[in-house]
Amino acid sequence: MSELRLLLDLWPLIVALVGVTVWLVRLESKSTNEPLKIRVRNLEEKVIKLNAQHEALDSEVMKRLTELGEAIARIEGALGVKRVNKK
Repeated sequence: MSELRLLLDLWPLIVALVGVTVWLVRLESKSTNEPLKIRVRNLEEKVIKLNAQHEALDSEVMKRLTELGEAIARIEGALGVKRVNKK
């Protein structure tokens, strides 16, 4: 009977200890996940930046290829070379 009385007297303390333990475990998991979230955010920013650089380089390459095609066409025109379509 005394054990039951002791349990009835201490149940708020036991519930509070369980609650604090759960809270500390959740806090720990959040703190361990935070560096991962920061790394993911940094990688996403780098991907966006690299994608923009890739698009800029791609447009520059296309511009240069167009200029080269025009230059070759002018050279062919000056030399009187006719294109032969091979199939």
